[in-house]
Amino acid sequence: MSTPPLRLENYFFTEVSLKANPNFKYEDFKDNLMDFSVKTHVGSGTNKEDPRKFQVTLDIKTEPLDERPLPYDASLTLVGFFDVDPSVALPVPAADLVRVTGSSILYSSAREFLLTLMGRGPWTPMLLPTISFVDMATKKKETPEPAGKP
Repeated sequence: MSTPPLRLENYFFTEVSLKANPNFKYEDFKDNLMDFSVKTHVGSGTNKEDPRKFQVTLDIKTEPLDERPLPYDASLTLVGFFDVDPSVALPVPAADLVRVTGSSILYSSAREFLLTLMGRGPWTPMLLPTISFVDMATKKKETPEPAGKP
């Protein structure tokens, strides 16, 4: 097994909000409880003392597509710390790698965390949809714009 180009050193949640909606009605969604959008915002920064160490912040918020209330309203913020392998060229390719792959790692962690929390709630859990952060690789800003709807 080889060393990955990006290693997750640590991550944590700085905000977690999950509210079961008392106005939710199963019949409003027929066969599709996944009829919602997810808004994301990614921020990233480089360690001033070590250019191979990065921090990624990911904000996630569920939103209805229309007037129908969702079973849950969720909002999370995660912070992850990543280390880029020395084989990766610096600076731009590493920053792109961190923004895209780091955000994807944190998003997957948030999905599983929410499923665990919703599993103890009154309604069927909502599975966060798969989304891609690849479009951020073309942006050269330190703090990319929101990824938007999946």
